[in-house]
Amino acid sequence: MSYPYADDENVNIPAAVPVPKVDEYADKFFIDLFAQVLRKEYSDAIESILLHRDESRNFALQVMYTDISEEKFILFRMLPHYPLKLLPLFDIAAKEVALEIYNTHPLKESMIIKEHMRVRLNEVPKCYTIQRLPKSEDAGLLVVLRATVVRAGNSFTFVIYVQ
Repeated sequence: MSYPYADDENVNIPAAVPVPKVDEYADKFFIDLFAQVLRKEYSDAIESILLHRDESRNFALQVMYTDISEEKFILFRMLPHYPLKLLPLFDIAAKEVALEIYNTHPLKESMIIKEHMRVRLNEVPKCYTIQRLPKSEDAGLLVVLRATVVRAGNSFTFVIYVQ
């Protein structure tokens, strides 16, 4: 298995473990795995989003890529190779966990289910960060572009999916 962006010798990728085929698993399998990670690590963040009064806004649930690797190694291995399949399932899992929190929370009356809540990955490993324009061989892979917004002066990470 080759990693097109693993040029850095300091990147430790366990290449001995093959990447499973995404079609070997049902969508519900991935939704359940994602939901387990979100329940354990991001319940407070989801609760905060639900307590926000403005339901028309877009809400980004910031998920650290390393939390996925620590909890569910199969997701860590498959996500860079099948982002178009798995990232929408991550959003579904977030909505399921949000609904669970909403239904069991003592402040349920103060909460609003958010239709526009999306998972955003942070701290994607350096091996998936490219230092060039995306090419055709990047199609279907998770590609991270790091850029600076000149007006704000801050560095942002944009996770894009090359189709």
